[in-house]
Amino acid sequence: MHPRDFIDDLELNVRTGNVLRNNDITTVEQFLQLTTPQVLSFKHAGARTWSEIREVQIELRRKTRSETLPARAIAHIRALNELQFELHTAGFFMRFDQSHRLRLGRYVNRDDFDDHG
Repeated sequence: MHPRDFIDDLELNVRTGNVLRNNDITTVEQFLQLTTPQVLSFKHAGARTWSEIREVQIELRRKTRSETLPARAIAHIRALNELQFELHTAGFFMRFDQSHRLRLGRYVNRDDFDDHG
């Protein structure tokens, strides 16, 4: 039994995992750099092995992109845009202050004033 490594976390089939281990693929970076000719040159690797590796490479890259700072910022901007109509309906608005920070404000309405004051 081999010690647990990153290949176990990729949820590949046993054959593909063994092919990677037997060819000294020991890091995620090495895994992501694999190409079709490389994989097909590995002993016991064929089109199915490459297809499985390619699918996991694509998923890992997608996941990595979604965790970057720009991707997180875009997600927050989209969420704010989706909230904007709801906020406006509830009497709120968003604006930037002089320091370029986004602020939430509330429109004043008649119910805010005491008629007996």
